[in-house]
Amino acid sequence: MFGTGGKQKPCRAAAACAAEHAAEAGVEAEEIEGLDTLRFSCWLLPMDRYERVVLYMYKSSGLLDRFQIPDDMCRRFITRAHNGYRNNPYHNWRHAFDVSQMAYCITRQTTLGQNLKPLELYALMLTALCHDIDHGGKTNDFLVDTGSPIALLYNLKSVNENHHCTYTFKLLSDDSTNMLHALTLEQKKAVRKTMIACFKATDMTFHFEIVNQYKSKLKDGEAFVPDSPEDTQLMLNLMMHAADLSNPVRDYENAKQWAAAVNEEWWLQGDMEARMSLPVGGMNKRPEPDGTDQQIAGTQLGFGDFVVGPMFEALAQGMDGPSGLFQSCVD
Repeated sequence: MFGTGGKQKPCRAAAACAAEHAAEAGVEAEEIEGLDTLRFSCWLLPMDRYERVVLYMYKSSGLLDRFQIPDDMCRRFITRAHNGYRNNPYHNWRHAFDVSQMAYCITRQTTLGQNLKPLELYALMLTALCHDIDHGGKTNDFLVDTGSPIALLYNLKSVNENHHCTYTFKLLSDDSTNMLHALTLEQKKAVRKTMIACFKATDMTFHFEIVNQYKSKLKDGEAFVPDSPEDTQLMLNLMMHAADLSNPVRDYENAKQWAAAVNEEWWLQGDMEARMSLPVGGMNKRPEPDGTDQQIAGTQLGFGDFVVGPMFEALAQGMDGPSGLFQSCVD
């Protein structure tokens, strides 16, 4: 049918190919300018254009042609994914689009990303779009501590991540949105296995485990080259995790808006914790109005210095492309 190895062949002239994909997706050239760079800002693009741009990402990555996905099926899948996101301050459709754009950027601008097998790329991009679908705006700890039904369903482990994964596989099991319909049974198994691991990698519980495992594979001055299926999955996990946490490496105005959004979601959970007479976590305690900016700045500086910064430094060392994409954001 179709193989899982090797990079896609370039389609005619790159500019002509991009223009054709843009026309087919119904997007204007200015809407996708810089789409595969860190300077792209989802805040500057109207949200009613996101679905078309996601379609463009899939088409320009060669995924729809490779896996025999009709455009109308892909459109339905993207729309249903969009509709699956709730109206949270942070974990919403805008975040899904932003993470998809960063995953697209990583796969096109880094050495390892450019050498992913098509099936691996497909699994990553599907996960990026759906990685927080039907998120309720509450952390795993909150769901466990309050005895949420989905916490019990998933045995108190990676509750949100397991829920997002299950929701996505239900979408993929519907004939009208089955983006895996043309794959062989073995290919479907491979995609699902990769996606499950990538969903799990978005659980912050595993952050240091993933980053430290990756760092242990690095050699001074050499790009990371996976030499086993386990190494490849580790790299995909890190790519997914990095895309999910990429807000602080964006430009200041972009990052500032994301910081305000995620803090508001934390504070809403803290408000609920207070109403339920539960302990209110430090980041969840809503500050006095004159302390809002200070609290946002403090949480983001700590998060950037101890979590996001070291992760992107490792990415820059192990898989940066000719553009110096990640080195530029950690310098």
